[in-house]
Amino acid sequence: MRTRPVVIAQCTLAAVLVLGGCSSAPGAVATTGPSPVVTIPADPAAALAAASSRLGTQSARFTISYGEGEPFGSKQSGVVDPATGRWELTSDSYVIRRIDGDVYVKLTKVPATLPEKVYTKAIGKWIHQRVPHGAEYSRTFNKDFPWYTGRSVASGTDIVKAGDRSYRGRISFDESIRPSADTPQAADFVVELDGEGRITRMSLVAPDAKVSPTDLTYTYTDFGLPVDVSAPPPGEVIEMLLPLPAMGIV
Repeated sequence: MRTRPVVIAQCTLAAVLVLGGCSSAPGAVATTGPSPVVTIPADPAAALAAASSRLGTQSARFTISYGEGEPFGSKQSGVVDPATGRWELTSDSYVIRRIDGDVYVKLTKVPATLPEKVYTKAIGKWIHQRVPHGAEYSRTFNKDFPWYTGRSVASGTDIVKAGDRSYRGRISFDESIRPSADTPQAADFVVELDGEGRITRMSLVAPDAKVSPTDLTYTYTDFGLPVDVSAPPPGEVIEMLLPLPAMGIV
């Protein structure tokens, strides 16, 4: 698979994983209501291809866990409505809402990477920003967030069944998206499906990394849940420069 070049300066391994191994599901349409009965294909590669194509067709809860080696190692959780493209993401120090072309960030505490004196006054307020330029190359503001990581299994190789509804495989990265020689050439993945053939968990690890092994785990649950993500009240919104990359939001 030929991958897109990455232009974000702070391209961590996680960014390489989500941008280098991803492919959108053409024609995927968001739906509501009960899911149809699905038979999971017996062939492992076919099972993951089918599961990948279903991501982004229903609203869901999701979590993102960054492992060892990530400078902003943490766990994030959120909800997303693919019908509107709106989502909310929560970490231990901020909440982000994506509303069309606008981004609202509420600091619940000042991240260690930001000057405390400057941003203490912003705690509890919603800082308004436009979606960053080059969002199509962003792991957070890409239009397919948070589905692209799960969808990347469709381009995996060496896929085998590892359990009742779990699979293992490998994703390779084009040299054009590897920012340095220390960036691994590939990552192994483990995927779990639910009884309806949907991806509920995907973990990636780069065992051949020349730096500390880095892993990344996405989970998807509560498919079809009602999601209402709205812009904050105007009285709670402020305009202020907020360096999102310094917070690990790229």
